[in-house]
Amino acid sequence: MLTSRIFNDWLDFLFPPICAICRERERNLLCSECQEWLAPPDPSVRCRHCFVEMESAAPLCRQCVASPLLGAPRALLFDPSPVAGAWRSLLLQEDDGAFAEIAASLLVLQWGRLGWPLPDRIAIVPAKGKTRSLRFIGESAAAMLGIRLSPEFGLRWAGLLDWRIRRIKDDLLENESLLLIDFEGPLQTLSQALSALWPAYPKEVRILSLFAEKSPERYDTNQRRAL
Repeated sequence: MLTSRIFNDWLDFLFPPICAICRERERNLLCSECQEWLAPPDPSVRCRHCFVEMESAAPLCRQCVASPLLGAPRALLFDPSPVAGAWRSLLLQEDDGAFAEIAASLLVLQWGRLGWPLPDRIAIVPAKGKTRSLRFIGESAAAMLGIRLSPEFGLRWAGLLDWRIRRIKDDLLENESLLLIDFEGPLQTLSQALSALWPAYPKEVRILSLFAEKSPERYDTNQRRAL
């Protein structure tokens, strides 16, 4: 055991364990500070439809009371921040699924906090350059919830958005509820997805986006300390 400990200490000296985001010394994948910044936002202080932050106890914001911009409830997994921006980059760069597993766990946690009913299935909203990450996250989340993931439609992109949404619609049974996992799609993309899905008569559709449309792309430890 002593030899093993000496060997591990030597490895730590040569290759110091660091946080995947801020690069500070840390034996876990993420340090405690970065974990705090990646905690999903509290749904109790957000509009129940568009997830904008509320200043009152009203369930809906003025916009959603008057005329919702999206035809289904949408929530966020990560608020915009330099840490979230760095996490976004990691999700897009890594292929081993470790970061996707963490994102899926946080997604299931946020789903529970939202109080949404268990969907009949999960589907991903395809996005250029992000579909692989979404597939990893969708597969993990579906397994954790014990529900189906709608078929994956390959990783090609050119002009396949409509076809992919059509395949999801064709696979959807009437009166099934659906949870759409979206990376950071703009409202126009999400509206197009919903328009393609409604003719299949889903019982209900809810959208959980990983990130807001615009998250900081760059990150350094000075930024975190300034927050």
